[in-house]
Amino acid sequence: MTAPRKIIPEHIPKRSSLRTSRTRREQQGWWTKTCMAFGITTALETAMHRAGLSGELAARFLWYFAGRSTGSDVRAMVRAAQNMGICRDDLCPYDPNRLDEPPSDAAIKNAAELGITFGTVSINGREEICRAIAQGSPVTIITVGPGGSEHCECADEFDEFGLGIVGSYGEFRVIPWDQSRCITQAFRYVDLPWPLIPDDNYVEGDLPEYNAGALWLPKLTVFKPWPAEPEVYVNALVHFTDANTGTLVEDDPDVRGFDATWSSTRRYLALPSMLYFNPTTGLWDRCTRVSALNPSVEIVSFTKA
Repeated sequence: MTAPRKIIPEHIPKRSSLRTSRTRREQQGWWTKTCMAFGITTALETAMHRAGLSGELAARFLWYFAGRSTGSDVRAMVRAAQNMGICRDDLCPYDPNRLDEPPSDAAIKNAAELGITFGTVSINGREEICRAIAQGSPVTIITVGPGGSEHCECADEFDEFGLGIVGSYGEFRVIPWDQSRCITQAFRYVDLPWPLIPDDNYVEGDLPEYNAGALWLPKLTVFKPWPAEPEVYVNALVHFTDANTGTLVEDDPDVRGFDATWSSTRRYLALPSMLYFNPTTGLWDRCTRVSALNPSVEIVSFTKA
């Protein structure tokens, strides 16, 4: 591993869509509060159809076992869904007047057989939402209306004008980017049972690479004690001295965004994605949301951006 080297940058296309002919126009009923269930099941169906699979998932099933008690808490609903799963829609069809009716034994059995599990990661801002969709992940968003009421929906496409939404009142609509301040929460999907299929025009670019105590980073943002401004390094080569990588955590929920960061105050290295050379297999393994707390590091070389 040497530095400097030519960097292949990430490329997010100007427009991308995960919508297919199978995308459903759902109707939750204006008097219900089931939008959270639709915001999640629509996103799961979108990823499933994008991967070439068929099927429709039961929003009422998810609502019965999760939404009634978790309200608008996406992570709590995800945890509840992990326990019970989600069944086929035809085994627990949506009826806004039957929301408190328990799903049938057949629906519960089917949810267990399907074994649909997934996770979500909180993201923020236009770039991260566009990146998620371009990488093949729909985004569940929560918006706040003029009266302060929250509403959950699935975002499945974007272009230079706005964000495409699959609503739960039977509509496809667009949130213009200049009105996107109404989006207060956004979640992309990870650890799905089917692969995320990225846009053909998306280029992930180079990822950080770790090999035998040396870490190469195409880009590193260094946060220094206040009031110093962050510094951005490219083509950075970092050595872990004394073979001390600190306290390593994979799938750390505190690791967000796309670029690697280093906090001088916390002595905390965050790597949203990286490649690790496995000396046992001789292959590069991909790792996500990796953090290192209090490592012994020396920045050997870099170029200021």
